[in-house]
Amino acid sequence: MEEVIPRKFLFLRSWVSSIVVSEKDLEARFPGGRKVTHYRKAKLERFSPTVTKDGIVSRLTTYKDLDCTEVTGVKEWYKNRSDGLEERNFNKLENSTAEHFKPGRAFALLCKLSAEHTT
Repeated sequence: MEEVIPRKFLFLRSWVSSIVVSEKDLEARFPGGRKVTHYRKAKLERFSPTVTKDGIVSRLTTYKDLDCTEVTGVKEWYKNRSDGLEERNFNKLENSTAEHFKPGRAFALLCKLSAEHTT
């Protein structure tokens, strides 16, 4: 029968100082409460829900060209709004807007068309 010898692990002391994150910074999620990421023909903006007053958490803007000069559409996502709005889509090519609300609200899907489409 072999005798079990306990092993000791020696860990080196970390050269990194301790990380301190304040509660305010933790709620902000992103430095300054906003983060922008650029993609090919698109831009994604993410917001801290505690920083914005309208409850927007993300906005995706799509463009027609690689230089990102002509907008084709904007899609926005919301949280914690009193009116129950969860998503809004702006289609710049068709000049229309679609708003999606939480279930249980009257007119849970509302589409607005411009004056060009109503005539």
